[in-house]
Amino acid sequence: MNLKIIFFAGVVVSVVGCASNQPQPTITYIPGGSKNPEQLSPDIYSKGAFSEPEPVIREGRYRIVSTRPSAEQRDLLAQIIQFQTTNPHTNVKTALNQVAAGSGYSLCTATPGSAIDTLYKLPLPKAHQNIGPVTLRNALQVLAGPAYQVEVDEARRGVCFKVRPDYTEAQLITHKQTASTQTDEAKK
Repeated sequence: MNLKIIFFAGVVVSVVGCASNQPQPTITYIPGGSKNPEQLSPDIYSKGAFSEPEPVIREGRYRIVSTRPSAEQRDLLAQIIQFQTTNPHTNVKTALNQVAAGSGYSLCTATPGSAIDTLYKLPLPKAHQNIGPVTLRNALQVLAGPAYQVEVDEARRGVCFKVRPDYTEAQLITHKQTASTQTDEAKK
């Protein structure tokens, strides 16, 4: 019985002790104080409490994904590609077609005997039989070599090549020297 009285007295004391009438602190508005929303910078509610479209979506519990297009989607030449061929008889045109396959770009056609036709018929160097990972832009330039400049027609998504001016002049000098050498040999 004494135990019940002690237990009951303990419960009454704890209930009365927790239920005290302490005044709750009140927040008062002080004009010009640090809690004034007009003085906070930046003001996230300058136009009201409207939600703005966020460029992210939540996938699952912890993953947030951006809805902005990736660099590869905005600039198709920024695609990361990898090229590998085991055929030692591959020419540059075949390699360029394989690199451009699936990228959205196609190679321009070459007229017979043109500089582009010459490029397309060249054998693929062994050093170019395994390229990447590299951007499509760099792969096209590497496969074409330093003598050719890559020209891109974005409207038609076409890729073409033009001989650089320095190499055109060198080609003319070489042809003149070869022609003069041939005439000299013909005279002998």
